[in-house]
Amino acid sequence: MSFSNLISIRNSQRWVLVVGLILIVLTGCTNTTPIDTGNPIAFKHRSGVFELQVPKSWKQVQDQVETESLAAFSDPTFRSEIVASAGLLDHTLTNEEGLDNVPNLVTNLLNGPPDLVITDKQRRSDGAFVVTVSFTRNNIKRLGQAVLRDGGLALSGVIVSGPESEWTTLLAGLQPYIDSFKLQPEFVQGTYFTPIENTHFALVIPAGWVRQPIDGGTRVKSNSGRLTISATQLPLSAPLTADTFNEAVTRRLQQQSGSATLTGSQPLPDGRVKLTFERAAQQVTGYAEQKDDMLITLFFEVPAERAAAYQPFIDFIYSTFITGKA
Repeated sequence: MSFSNLISIRNSQRWVLVVGLILIVLTGCTNTTPIDTGNPIAFKHRSGVFELQVPKSWKQVQDQVETESLAAFSDPTFRSEIVASAGLLDHTLTNEEGLDNVPNLVTNLLNGPPDLVITDKQRRSDGAFVVTVSFTRNNIKRLGQAVLRDGGLALSGVIVSGPESEWTTLLAGLQPYIDSFKLQPEFVQGTYFTPIENTHFALVIPAGWVRQPIDGGTRVKSNSGRLTISATQLPLSAPLTADTFNEAVTRRLQQQSGSATLTGSQPLPDGRVKLTFERAAQQVTGYAEQKDDMLITLFFEVPAERAAAYQPFIDFIYSTFITGKA
């Protein structure tokens, strides 16, 4: 299954440079001084997207791209690291998706050490994806652990690592910092999205997703191509009746993106109508209303077999959908 929406930015030149710069900054001459895991202090990423506790003496650096935020920390001896990350996620993950693809994210966040080995892949009962890593940094063999979670419209978490010879004790000392990681969904919503608008509607979409002008509005596609959002307005020559409304919305969808079969319709408390359509292996969820002499529509097209996984993402974007003459 394609998972490029999660790793496309990390695989870009910009993200490779960001990760590489961070790891260069956190690399230095090593020594055998005991690794300090005491004196926790609060750290909050400048984007506000996540926060955690880190040892006070550790060096820190942070950066971000359009829909991802990263911070890295190294102890004064440069033998141990914490890497924290949060990236936009447009659907919740199955066990198979997470266990197949979280290692790709971990590899990129660690800047792909040549001898990196990832083992013990599991999804815990609390929903976290956990993997064990081993690799060499500064000529020292390291062990590490990555703990990542999907939720709050993001895939987020931490990777910790340190000398293999000290790992059992070190992991116990770092565990409170792993546990302290906290995603801030309201900042994900406020940071990773950007508004689009027309004369009779406005909403937010993920920053950096490809936009395409279409008749009366805009079509937006995810980096993976598996989610399409279309928002449009169409002038009406006369009001639609209850009998002709669904027909008009169906025709509007078909004009925009081809044949589709209406499978359900229900009025919503906000006065709009929610409609569902089938198109081959795709499901389209539509929201429509007539207002100020316009038919205003918002369509989300996703793989039918994973439609429920995309619903939280759809619900958030729909919650920002404003209609009416500006």
